[in-house]
Amino acid sequence: MFKQFLFLLTVCFIMMSCYKPQNLDIAVNGQVSDQNNKGVANVTIYINRGKSESIWPVSYDKYDSVFTNSAGKYSYLITDYKYRYEVCCKIPSQYSGVDQFCKKVDQSIIDGKTIPNTINFKLTP
Repeated sequence: MFKQFLFLLTVCFIMMSCYKPQNLDIAVNGQVSDQNNKGVANVTIYINRGKSESIWPVSYDKYDSVFTNSAGKYSYLITDYKYRYEVCCKIPSQYSGVDQFCKKVDQSIIDGKTIPNTINFKLTP
């Protein structure tokens, strides 16, 4: 009886020591540029998230925001993979539009890792 218990305890210990939790954080970065491909500073980037229901499309809510730096670049780390995410660009007052206001974040997992997302926005005068 004791040998069986010791054997089971050893098997459990080996299984627990081999388990490595997956890092499913999603790195999102990109740039906001003008028609001349020059980075635009201090643009608000919204990170929206929503739950995916079985037959209904995802309804996104504002979740967080970041600003572009002096080169027009931004970065954000998504740490809760249970939601669906999109990244949206607020149009600064001196511009009239953007190539695509919101873009979905790719949450694919390849070889146990999420893929990085580069999401760029192009402003129009």
